[in-house]
Amino acid sequence: ILLSPTLDVCFDSGLISFTNDGEIIISSQLSNEDQLFVGINNNMKLKKISHSHLPFLKYHREHVLLK
Repeated sequence: ILLSPTLDVCFDSGLISFTNDGEIIISSQLSNEDQLFVGINNNMKLKKISHSHLPFLKYHREHVLLK
């Protein structure tokens, strides 16, 4: 998955993840103010997801994403 540097850091830190349809999931740990500061919003979506990404995304949602 190719992400901008800001989104990549948030993804690696568990502050965001993505559904199997590519819709963004934002952790409750990321305040609305911080979302605005880094340019993250609920309308963001991955443009392309391959079938091979799905197990990784599932793992990320279950074990990395901060609830």
